[in-house]
Amino acid sequence: ISGADETNWWLGLESKQLNQLVTDALAKNYDLKTSQLVLKSALARLGEQKAQYLPQGGIEIGAQRSGLGNTNTRQSSANFALDWQLDLFGRITALVDAANASAMSQAEQVRLLQIEVVSSVVKGFVSYQGNVEKQRIISLQ
Repeated sequence: ISGADETNWWLGLESKQLNQLVTDALAKNYDLKTSQLVLKSALARLGEQKAQYLPQGGIEIGAQRSGLGNTNTRQSSANFALDWQLDLFGRITALVDAANASAMSQAEQVRLLQIEVVSSVVKGFVSYQGNVEKQRIISLQ
């Protein structure tokens, strides 16, 4: 099953009502929203860990003016710092790999939760349609 077929398989039933139910369930499921936010956080942590490969630095600028009587003094300073850690022992790589694994795990949890929500909605819809059809048959008898 391809990724698109896995997430949109119910479309083969060609029911506008079912499509709307699934869309609403995916949009309004709080567990799914929470899981998606956790995934977003895991991806942000991954970006933060990857940024450690880049040079880190900062600029500090300061000025001071003081006076006593007719004497005024001015003092200015500027500092620039640049720090770049070489990953000789693989610490940064291990942190990036761990963050990547966490993000992938969370993405899989989101996918599984989406599948569970969709399958539950479809199962309930098909069961309801079956009961409606049973009621129709009974009323015809």
